[in-house]
Amino acid sequence: MCAESMKNEESIYHEAVSKPPEERKAYLETACDGDTELLARIEALLKAREVKDSFLEATEIDRYATLDTSPSTEGPGSIIGRYKLLEKIGEGGFGVVWAAAQKKPVKRRVALKIIKLGMDTRQVIARFEAERQALAMMDHPNIAKVLDAGATDTGRPYFVMELVRGIPIIKYCDQAKLSIRDRLDLFIKVCNAIQHAHQKGIIHRDIKPSNILITLHDGIPVPRVIDFGIAKATQQELTEITIYTQHNQFIGTPVYMSPEQAEMSGLDIDTRSDIYSLGVLLYELLTGRTPFDEKELMQSGIDEMRKIIREKEPQRPSTKFATLQIEEQSTTATHHSTDSPRLISLIRGDLDWIVMKCLEKDRTRRYDTANGLALDIVRHLSNEPVVARPPTVVYQLQKAWRRNKVVYTAVVAVVIALLLGTGVSAWQAWIANSARMQSDADREIAVQEERRAKESERNAEKNLYDSLVREARAVRIARGTGYRQEVFKALSQAHDLDVPGKDVTDLRSEAVACIGDYVGFQPTVVLELPEAPNAPNILLAALHPTDAIAAFALSDGTVILRDVHSSQDIARFECEHPPTGLCFAHTGNTLLSLHEPQGGSPDERSTDAVAHLFAHTQDGTWVQRKTVEVPHAKTCFATTIGFKIAVVDTVSGSAHLTEPLTGSIAYEFDFPVDANRPPVIYLSPDGRLLATATFESANSDTSVLDIWDITLDRHLERLEPGLAAGTYLKFSPDGRYLVFLSASGGVVYSTETWGPVGHLTERFYGKAQAIFLPHRTVLIFSLESRFFLWDFEKKEYIATFEQALGGGQRLSISADGKSLMTFYPKQAWLYTLDATQERLTLPGHTGGVPGIAFSPDGSRLASVGKDRRLRVWNSATGHLEWERGLERLGQGVAYSSDGRWLVTTDYERERVCIWSTDTTEQVSKLGDESEKQTWKAELTDDNQHLATATTDKISGQGAITIWSCTIDESDTPETEFKAERLKSFPGRIIDCAWAPNNRHLAFIRSKGDNRYRERELYLFDLKDLAGTKKPRLLANNLAGAAAQIVNFTPDSRQILVVDANRFIVTYDVQSGQKLTSFPTLKTDDTATWNVVALMHKLSPDGTKLAMGSRSALGVDLWDCENQHLLYSIPEQEGFVYYFAWSQDGRRLAVSRSNGDIDIWNIAEIERVLADLRLWPPVNNSNSE
Repeated sequence: MCAESMKNEESIYHEAVSKPPEERKAYLETACDGDTELLARIEALLKAREVKDSFLEATEIDRYATLDTSPSTEGPGSIIGRYKLLEKIGEGGFGVVWAAAQKKPVKRRVALKIIKLGMDTRQVIARFEAERQALAMMDHPNIAKVLDAGATDTGRPYFVMELVRGIPIIKYCDQAKLSIRDRLDLFIKVCNAIQHAHQKGIIHRDIKPSNILITLHDGIPVPRVIDFGIAKATQQELTEITIYTQHNQFIGTPVYMSPEQAEMSGLDIDTRSDIYSLGVLLYELLTGRTPFDEKELMQSGIDEMRKIIREKEPQRPSTKFATLQIEEQSTTATHHSTDSPRLISLIRGDLDWIVMKCLEKDRTRRYDTANGLALDIVRHLSNEPVVARPPTVVYQLQKAWRRNKVVYTAVVAVVIALLLGTGVSAWQAWIANSARMQSDADREIAVQEERRAKESERNAEKNLYDSLVREARAVRIARGTGYRQEVFKALSQAHDLDVPGKDVTDLRSEAVACIGDYVGFQPTVVLELPEAPNAPNILLAALHPTDAIAAFALSDGTVILRDVHSSQDIARFECEHPPTGLCFAHTGNTLLSLHEPQGGSPDERSTDAVAHLFAHTQDGTWVQRKTVEVPHAKTCFATTIGFKIAVVDTVSGSAHLTEPLTGSIAYEFDFPVDANRPPVIYLSPDGRLLATATFESANSDTSVLDIWDITLDRHLERLEPGLAAGTYLKFSPDGRYLVFLSASGGVVYSTETWGPVGHLTERFYGKAQAIFLPHRTVLIFSLESRFFLWDFEKKEYIATFEQALGGGQRLSISADGKSLMTFYPKQAWLYTLDATQERLTLPGHTGGVPGIAFSPDGSRLASVGKDRRLRVWNSATGHLEWERGLERLGQGVAYSSDGRWLVTTDYERERVCIWSTDTTEQVSKLGDESEKQTWKAELTDDNQHLATATTDKISGQGAITIWSCTIDESDTPETEFKAERLKSFPGRIIDCAWAPNNRHLAFIRSKGDNRYRERELYLFDLKDLAGTKKPRLLANNLAGAAAQIVNFTPDSRQILVVDANRFIVTYDVQSGQKLTSFPTLKTDDTATWNVVALMHKLSPDGTKLAMGSRSALGVDLWDCENQHLLYSIPEQEGFVYYFAWSQDGRRLAVSRSNGDIDIWNIAEIERVLADLRLWPPVNNSNSE
């Protein structure tokens, strides 16, 4: 198509767009003047313009905004949708790629590709849309994923991909000096990615090194295929807009282009075109050169270039390398970590023929699939026969004949005349010999095929196993709603495979990483209404405060009570009008619903509002108890002092709260009259505070909040959030917070100070809701198809749920905060927000938590924090039972064996405080005011002795001190605990531990200036208290930075520590001899680890050792007897600071540097693993 005809076609199309639809047909017939092809193309473009957008085209694209030729206004700092542009990272023929920052609903870096200004409206936009459709159809770890799409305010389309920060594959391989085997391993992964695209019906058509980037995941190179900008669909259209390929326009990069692409004929391009490009890539990976020199190819001119690609046979890779200059050979061989002769020998043979099979001019002779190519490379690496073979003599003669028909015709005629007589006998002899050789070859092939089949089966199972584990890990990391079931299924399938060397520990750790995360639980359907026309919708719903019951109010007035577990109706009541309010009483024994008729103005409808009361009878049934008329009822509330109904008269501007049972008015108030904008009202759960959202004035669009104390009949506060029209108000269950939502954002207020404690920038319209998670500073709100859990105190999102299909945007939370229901319009789903039976997360402290301890009976957990607080928690519910302030930063905490006393230590002074757990008050202080860090204090099991470990912050000196403790039952609680200093041993002391038999004290002393690595283990016998005998040195090659690095076994006969090489070592208490030692790192693992990660704690029964992971962010559980890793508890934010085992060994508490405290139910974890057949370990081995 010439430029002039294109311009004419565009002008006709533009003129047609500007005309009304009814005039277009006549105009087009006149303008096209009988050119039926031109008419068909323009009609196709007009039809495509009217097509509704798909989910990836949620913003309608103006097909002609791109004709604007003004320079692009995008630059670093520009905002496009939810994304802020950071830097330009790529630019192609029609699009520009930017690195961008996404701020909400999650923070992440992405790649944003936007179409250039002034591009061709048919071809470029269609190709651009095809690329994002192609990416959306694929889901493979080696292909960049599409995340979002839209259009700018000027109509220019863009889409958002994951940001791949990588190096082109050839450049990476050369920089890393990868061997041939390593390069082939990467290439196999590339083939797998292309195979996935082909299976989805997508041909890439531009495979080249710059479109295959290498990124590092935990030090492992991972190829990522990008840029599907000229991808082609094999089975379906990528977009409803035709991609026109103009005359003489190449699709692809010439040096990597297949002959059929260069032909540009009517021959359709299929997946084998990508096989050719993969062959060029493999050629370059092996030799460092492409089959045809790129510079010479580009200088040859378009016609000659096409002829070379279509007809010229490339050299074999080994031949190509052998013809290079000596210096070039040496450089290339160095990039392959070998020498030139060795590299030639590695390439010659199988790899030559594999490459040449990919580069066949006849595409029927190439590999049929990318998977076939990958399998042939696997056969080569496994020393099996490959499918690729040198071309036969017959095939070579056929190709030569086609190139030189005239010459060969004459030659053949002469040869036939000369050889006709002797050829027959020679031919017969040759046939006989060939038959014999073929018979021998067939037998050998049969043997090899049988061996290869068995090996292929083993390799297939191994590949399937690796794929299943990778799939499980990817699904877990994505953290989609209900992901746990999918992960467990993949792990179970992997476990069932008979794979040599299978690491079941890895499977266990992957399963444990899902445990304790409620996002992984599958939601369940509570109610599902039919989709039939005129069928009712769910308008309102509420969860019962104590029982597993949900109430639903439908648009036809029906009120349903349903068991949320069985999804069976408990009761159903037919009411006359649609509902406007629904709530359970605080006690749960009654239900209130408000209803008003349809039709008329809001004020007219509310005039006939009625309230229905439903009651739970003694025989367990629900009945309709009462119906009362409540004109102008707007909404209802359940408080601790009974139901309240808000009555709002928008005509007079008056409102009041009424009690439905008695009809008495509880409180009256006025508001600015605006019939179209009635106030938003909410009452606190205790019935004391009333909040309203109105406007500053009749002409204002800015909301103001007014707060009344209705028990005192006093206006408390006017809040000015500076936001638009209010849509929602709600108090937290404890009344400490108030949330306000509007069309321009949201704000959370503290009801103690009435100051804002959290801000939301999202826009909330219509039915948007937000509810508080009980006992937490967490707000749950819904937007579009997701709902979010946001900690407004920490200013961070803690969970995101993709709502189940039909789940709706309205929310209801259970009184205990363990269940969340979403609903509207046809379905209601129940989500579990409670994983406490697996992991109980405590509110913790502000700042690090260096000390935690279980009470002897396991019912409580004590913690001390850098926020100078001592807190005692209920270890079953996580509720804070009591807390006290500390004079300085807390460091350590320990219980007495009878649970009556708590011992806390001071990080900034040589101070130990004794607390009575009965009175929760401090009863005694030990030590002085010297500037020493008291790292540890621990009582013997008989409560007769106390050991304290101190270190001077300046000089580094300190002491291990032994105290004699007496408890005088006759004294008052404030004076009955007494302690006397008995003996001290100087040194920089970090940790100490008493033997369970109360006889020996072990402690760790820093020897040199490096207090983390030069440490010594000492043992002192209490029988020497009266003498002058010094502690005995057991070991001097220890390391660690935490006050928890020495343990006694339950029988008091052995001491367990971790040495400087991260070996777990045990010493005999009696002889001082080293008994056992085993590594916690793999033999070839030379990476460094955090010294904090050496902290460890032995379980009370001595069967498990909890140890910080190498990063100090996770926890490894070890079997010390059989010397292997059992499983790992997943990494969290904040370094692990301290461990505490419950006395029964069923629970492990972990405190962290960021103030978090988790209590892991080890027994429940192992029950889940047992259900997956991953526990207990079989034959005490990781490989099962």
